[in-house]
Amino acid sequence: MRGFKLDAGVAAQDAGGVDTPNALADAYAEVVGVGVLAMRGDGTLIACNRQFAQLCQLPSRGLARNTIVALVEWLVKHADERTCAIGRLLAGESGSSGSSGEIVSSDGRALEWRRVGLAGGRGQVWAFADVSETRQMAAALVDAAGWLRMLEAHTEGVLVELDADARIVGLWGPSREFFDAPDSQLQGRTLIEAIAGPEGAALDARVRSVLACATRQDYECCMERNGTSRVLATSAVLMPAADTAPPHVTLMIRDVTERAHTQAKLLQVERLASIGLLAAGVAHEINNPLAYVLLNLERVRSNMARLGGGAETAALLSEIRTAIEMSVEGASRVQSIVRDLTRFSRPDDHQLLPVDVHRSLDFAIAMAEPELQTRAKLTCEYEPLPLVRASEARLSQLFLNLIINAAHALRDDGGRSEIRVVTRTEPGGQAVIEIHDTGRGMSNAALKRLFEPFYTTKPPGLGTGLGLTICRDIVASLGGQIEVESSEGQGSVFRVVLPPSPVLG
Repeated sequence: MRGFKLDAGVAAQDAGGVDTPNALADAYAEVVGVGVLAMRGDGTLIACNRQFAQLCQLPSRGLARNTIVALVEWLVKHADERTCAIGRLLAGESGSSGSSGEIVSSDGRALEWRRVGLAGGRGQVWAFADVSETRQMAAALVDAAGWLRMLEAHTEGVLVELDADARIVGLWGPSREFFDAPDSQLQGRTLIEAIAGPEGAALDARVRSVLACATRQDYECCMERNGTSRVLATSAVLMPAADTAPPHVTLMIRDVTERAHTQAKLLQVERLASIGLLAAGVAHEINNPLAYVLLNLERVRSNMARLGGGAETAALLSEIRTAIEMSVEGASRVQSIVRDLTRFSRPDDHQLLPVDVHRSLDFAIAMAEPELQTRAKLTCEYEPLPLVRASEARLSQLFLNLIINAAHALRDDGGRSEIRVVTRTEPGGQAVIEIHDTGRGMSNAALKRLFEPFYTTKPPGLGTGLGLTICRDIVASLGGQIEVESSEGQGSVFRVVLPPSPVLG
């Protein structure tokens, strides 16, 4: 056989009266990319369109009125795997007796086919459609969906896609609390419309800056959500144009509140550690000259008794003796403070030992005295307490924070305000320490956020909003509880309950 030849896209009309597909059907098949082959029942080839010729790599010129047998013979001898499979299918050698199916070659190309019988058994029409690209696109979409599911599973935030006009066109991720509208209402909105307040305007400005300058923008901001302050980390990146798609921006928004709190605590701990080292150094420098000042004062006091003289001399000596006694008392007090500072600055935060709560309270009160002198009268109502298992330095820090917090809550009434430190033992053996103040008190809204990091009701310069958070963490680390009772205008009570130190036997 010299080879099968076909007039491309030209259909022969059979003398038996079977017409070729009409021009409209042929045009439709060409538009949708379907290869069509029609033949009589006796095996005479009726029609073949250009798409079928391209699928089977048939010659562009050929003879009309070829038989299907000649066509099949040419197809099965072809080197292309898919073309051979089409030939075997037409010859009935593929084992497929149905009216539809598919041919998948080893290189992944897929071809769907359908067979329809002509009326009266006068022949058959075969249709072949190459679906390789469609399958690849579907697989790519499945892969993309899988990647998006993984992104949602592993991302603590939301990925926002914005078009060239900085309008939202896509959202992925588990977090939606950043926005003031449901997903169905966010499409086509700008960030100013989606996120209320200055935070939305700031993010919108950064997205537009990325679109204009193609420079990545990283930004952290604080946002009020559900009555709490949240820290958000955002990153906006320009995605360049692809094919006909214009450039767009992807914006990642993550809630990093806990990380920010941890960093702030680390900074606070580092600051306290630096203060502790400074206090230890200052205490050492003070302690040496203080020692010989006390020694010399004691020497003068002991030698005063040997001096004699008249009444005038006696009166002068009495006055000097009184001054020396006051100096000794003052120097002894300084020495006690230096000793407490040295103990407070020891790096024993993680060493839990039986601690006398009253001793830590007395140290905190002494340290807070400069804040209390002009603000309030402080009284102590101590009852016997069990020892608690704690770090003395951290326990002192806890009480110092609570006393300073109480002092800052007082009104400026010329020192008529009062702070009471009350201790008692509960029937279950727990140590209870209460700090009462006659200050301004707090609203219910403030009480709900009291231990939230960075939240403070103090004026600027009086607090960072971390003091009570640190107090809560210290109490929790000791296995205790901290409670607050307060109402506006009625003052506040901070209550710390600590378990007793276990008895070692």
